[in-house]
Amino acid sequence: MPLPKTTLEKIAGSRIKITGEIDAATFTKYRPKALKQLNETVKLDGFRPGHIPESVLCERVGEMAILEEMANEALGDAYPQIVEAHSLDVVGRPEVQITKVAKDNPLGFVLTVSVLPEVSLGEYKELAREGKKKGEAMSLEVSEKEIESALKELQAMQTAKEEESERNKPDSAEAEKKKTVAKDEEGQKNLPAIDDAFAQSLGQFKDLADLKAKLRENMTQEKKQARAQAVRHGIIEALVSAVAVDIPEVLIENELERMLAETYAEAKRYGIEKEAYLKASKTSEEKLRVEWKENARKRVTAELALREVGIKEKVSVLGEELEAEVAKLLALYPEANKDGASRYLAEQMTKEAVLKKLESF
Repeated sequence: MPLPKTTLEKIAGSRIKITGEIDAATFTKYRPKALKQLNETVKLDGFRPGHIPESVLCERVGEMAILEEMANEALGDAYPQIVEAHSLDVVGRPEVQITKVAKDNPLGFVLTVSVLPEVSLGEYKELAREGKKKGEAMSLEVSEKEIESALKELQAMQTAKEEESERNKPDSAEAEKKKTVAKDEEGQKNLPAIDDAFAQSLGQFKDLADLKAKLRENMTQEKKQARAQAVRHGIIEALVSAVAVDIPEVLIENELERMLAETYAEAKRYGIEKEAYLKASKTSEEKLRVEWKENARKRVTAELALREVGIKEKVSVLGEELEAEVAKLLALYPEANKDGASRYLAEQMTKEAVLKKLESF
């Protein structure tokens, strides 16, 4: 098909209005294809699908139905050409309006498409440094108070474990006696002293000092992980606060769908189906969409900002690395679609590389 004559107009919501026309000669060539399609789908008594005489078919369905099918077929071929010719990064499906259709005449149409929006990042390197600084302000110091609190938690857990063990023993006078939990003057359970013997009862520890050292090590590592997350969160928040972007509604709707799917999947992990989750939460999907819309907008804004940074910094994922990760994923999930897995991993790996780049500023 020759490329249709078109004019493009940017409209609100990061959309493009494409007004165009397919010439009469080209449009007319779609009549046989439209008749074939109708012949195979229309049901008429006394005729098998695909074997309806053309004169009978035309009489039964009418000229307008044939022209509409011709338009569907013609625009189905024209749309990808238009998108490619104008280098449009379309998202979602186009809205189609037929403005002129008649036998032996040009086909007039208007297509309204959402596209990936232009993103203005501002001074993203400086923003990244500011966000990073906020995250790095988180202290890695583990205080004695935190150590004591962790020891008390272990103390309570160990006591509960011993009581459970006693309850599971065969009933006897001695067992019944042990099931009785002594109370101190404040009415609390008697807990074992936090000393060397207590540390040794937990296993793998020489004494209380050894236990405290391990707790400090583990808690420091947890704080390092929390600070790394805070750094990334700070960078993303800084970017989002300054970015200027006109987000198409379809991207927000797609993000809401993803958020709902994630929520239902998490609930299902605990054996809770979608309907039961909504009922227990005393809400509905419609209410969740309204409540979560602003958060969805922020998530989309963040993704667009990171994508734009990746473009500006020329961040890319090496083919060998991607192939290796795809192979690992398919080994774990053989039923997964390879192309889908590759797209997903490429997106995630690129995002990770962009975040590391921002952290380096």
